[in-house]
Amino acid sequence: MIASGTRLELRGDAFAIRRAGFAVVTGELGLRGRLDLGRVAPALDGAFGEAGVGLGLEVTRYDAGDLDATELVTARFGLGLYLGCGQGEALLWYEHRRDDLAGGLAAWRAAGFIGRAGLTGAWSLTPRWAIAAEVQAGSAWVTTLAVRRRGGAR
Repeated sequence: MIASGTRLELRGDAFAIRRAGFAVVTGELGLRGRLDLGRVAPALDGAFGEAGVGLGLEVTRYDAGDLDATELVTARFGLGLYLGCGQGEALLWYEHRRDDLAGGLAAWRAAGFIGRAGLTGAWSLTPRWAIAAEVQAGSAWVTTLAVRRRGGAR
């Protein structure tokens, strides 16, 4: 049996990007929860579900001097599996957001776009440090390799 990963996290993110003609700075604050599905049914031990909501502000500054501010509301859910006796995990997720680097998936016959989907994998090196990889699919494909540090009281 894997130790419980059920938790509630307060998350903050900041992102800045500069392109020819404009710069964008985004800040977000959100709440994300994880429930080990083994608590729901013993046959689901080793699986988990995640859901989260958040608010943010995105400010775009154009080289011409104009500013544009946009409020953000984010929502996300996913299903995952613990790997290697809890040393790692894989998470398949959907986020109903289409205004970041990956953009949104085309809504096919409907007008506009829906959010983006992704697959995230992480492997713990120590209790606080991990390596991670992610693939996002929207109107563009975005891949990420990262080193993570988990903070908080332990």
